[in-house]
Amino acid sequence: MPLPEGMLGDGEDVLYDARPSWTALVGPAFGAAAALALAVAVVVLWTGAPAWTAWLLLALVAVACGRLGLAAARWRTTSIAVTTSRVVYRTGILRRSGREVPIGSVQDVSFVQGVLERLARAGRVTVESAGERGALPFADVPSPDAFQGAVNKATTVARFGWGASPVARVDAARPGREASTIPEQIAQLAELCQQGILTASEFARKKAELLDRM
Repeated sequence: MPLPEGMLGDGEDVLYDARPSWTALVGPAFGAAAALALAVAVVVLWTGAPAWTAWLLLALVAVACGRLGLAAARWRTTSIAVTTSRVVYRTGILRRSGREVPIGSVQDVSFVQGVLERLARAGRVTVESAGERGALPFADVPSPDAFQGAVNKATTVARFGWGASPVARVDAARPGREASTIPEQIAQLAELCQQGILTASEFARKKAELLDRM
């Protein structure tokens, strides 16, 4: 489910928005297929099976298929998004629940991919935030590198106001925020370029803009 526009604040833009990867359905789908295969094998190979066996197999298949249906419904009603202000996770079939992490409190974002996840272009993402919550894990995130890049871009916008909307620029310039000197901003730019958040051309352009202001 895409993030509704009504949930966005003034000047807030969506940088990443996706449902969980289809890898979230692999386990339940495999369980349903195994239950069906077992039921067929028993019916074909055990012709003299007692009547209670049929009821047991029927219950097994019903539970496995119900688990798959529940997983599919949960998959369809779950979303993870990154905006210029926060990371948003929402889930729930009948009752909605969610978690939010303000971009300003994000300290680190990392992801891990297994063999199947690499083939499916998915992964497990961990967002490290300041405060009581600490590390927040998100499973089956599609294109985790794109998610990581969106968070890095959002933190850069929050820190410097580059690429932000006019409202975000005004917020960044409000009194009470200690302004960095131009040499300090250039040093921070160089660090972001080394981390791969900014390209060399972006670094050169921003550096030139800052030097012109001196």
